[in-house]
Amino acid sequence: MFQLKVLVLSNCNLNKLDKGIPTFLSHQYNLLAVDLSQNNLAGRFPDRLLQNNTRLKFVKLQSNSFMGQFQLPPYPNMNLSWMDVSDNHFGGQLPKNIGTILPRLWLLHLSRNAFQGPLPSSIANDESEKFTNESHNALFAYMLTCTK
Repeated sequence: MFQLKVLVLSNCNLNKLDKGIPTFLSHQYNLLAVDLSQNNLAGRFPDRLLQNNTRLKFVKLQSNSFMGQFQLPPYPNMNLSWMDVSDNHFGGQLPKNIGTILPRLWLLHLSRNAFQGPLPSSIANDESEKFTNESHNALFAYMLTCTK
């Protein structure tokens, strides 16, 4: 089967009938970048995409109809640095170990979903700068104070 390194199919109205992720993606293992934004794709977060493609650095799934919990693979993806899942229908809490599973993530765009609860502290576990946009959700951050 052919192997892609970059896949950009933005605003292509993919899978009009079943609205699922294209099935050929389950056979891809060398992807570095994926943009499936604005396709009205539905279902749960395609965690297999991250699981199968350990070299993946860029994922854009913005403006689709993904819903449910935001599930991540059980083991770390050491390369993913940029992820946009904004403007979908994800809900519930973010995984507490998101920063451990995606340790090199420096941009995470979560806005316009239905996430709730605390923003996981694992997102800010290291000293590197991270850019997140979690607006238009019901997320909150705990504030820690030190006393002498």
